[in-house]
Amino acid sequence: MQCPHSTICESSDSMPPDRTIVLPPSPPPSDEKLSPAVFTVVRLLQSHRDGTLYSGSWIKCRLLLTEYRKVWELLEKDNGLNGLGGYVEDKVRYDFNPDNEEFIIRMPTPTHELFIENVVDDMKAQFRDAASGQGLDAEKAKQIICHGGTDIILRDEPGRPDDNSDWDLKMNAKYPKRTPDTAFGPATVLYPTVVLEISYSQKRKDLRYIADDYIIGSGGSIGVVIGLDVEYRKKTSKRTSSKMATVSMWRRKIWMGEDGMRHLEAEEVISEDVFRTANGEAALGALTLKLSDFFLPDVTSSSDQSVSISIPYSRLATYLNLAQERQILIDNECGPKLLETKQERQSTIGHKHKQSPVEEFDSADDVQIEERISQRAKRVKDEDRIWLDGGNKSSQDKRGRGGSKRSQGCNYQEWARKKSEESRAD
Repeated sequence: MQCPHSTICESSDSMPPDRTIVLPPSPPPSDEKLSPAVFTVVRLLQSHRDGTLYSGSWIKCRLLLTEYRKVWELLEKDNGLNGLGGYVEDKVRYDFNPDNEEFIIRMPTPTHELFIENVVDDMKAQFRDAASGQGLDAEKAKQIICHGGTDIILRDEPGRPDDNSDWDLKMNAKYPKRTPDTAFGPATVLYPTVVLEISYSQKRKDLRYIADDYIIGSGGSIGVVIGLDVEYRKKTSKRTSSKMATVSMWRRKIWMGEDGMRHLEAEEVISEDVFRTANGEAALGALTLKLSDFFLPDVTSSSDQSVSISIPYSRLATYLNLAQERQILIDNECGPKLLETKQERQSTIGHKHKQSPVEEFDSADDVQIEERISQRAKRVKDEDRIWLDGGNKSSQDKRGRGGSKRSQGCNYQEWARKKSEESRAD
């Protein structure tokens, strides 16, 4: 299914036919004319915040680097966008590749989130078991952590010109940025070494290129990319759905060419291997990784070959079934709950904690801070004037305090002692 601006963006073809992308009104007017791509991306981000983008979409837009910078310029100015920039930084999962001019908004469904969470828990448990043993393998297993879905900036592609200019994720995004579904690797390396992506419909077509970005863009530091396709459709008909789910894997491959150069590529070693059949049954097999896959090549040893992280296809199928069952409950708003009937809800009174409006709290807090700063500044100014007078208060100060008493001298030691006491009191 195409976005309204089909020449600029395309969205996942897994989107139900009755769910369309409804874009909000255009961004606030500006003296500078926006390109159609900038205009569309800002509106899509507004829709993301407003909850009108269909969850499960993989929305890919054509966006030049200059246009990407313009998008962030608008978000940071926030002229009438009501904090959209902060929302995008905190909540929106997106990829951007300035090389092929692609901006992608990721909208994973509960199925994808719950499925990957179970896979991560399974792998973590196996690492804990391996780490509880003895020897070098156990010590190495202790070093592996889950990197989660943190952004990966792919700045080490071979042949990319060295650029020492300032780099910024938003305004000077010179390198591809990917936000994986999850990743693993040692805590001490820049890049994770194993990346997992959940694929579906539109994203499935991009997986081989995503694997290229990860492995080649990291200069080979990312050695394994795994794609778990959980929304399989028969190639003969996009409208014929199936319960089939597959796994694919790409590995780092390095070889010396006849030209004397070292060559790096992402080699597909597993291609759409079925782990759940079309009728929903678990297939035979397992997703298996060696401990050495989670480290850079120069820190592995022969002992690493004896330790593996393996998830049988039966467990993968179970995790996917549980996630999809949960998705059905959410979509149909069904399932057991405490207040089952309308009568029970109407006959129950909820008591929430009283919360002061944020605006009032911030305003009162600001006033208090300003008063303290003003009082402190006045006291310091008075003390400085006393010191410049040689320890005697000026006649103006005496008049301000009544002016009838004789000015009394104040030696430096006494003045310093009082000032120290007041500072501690503050």
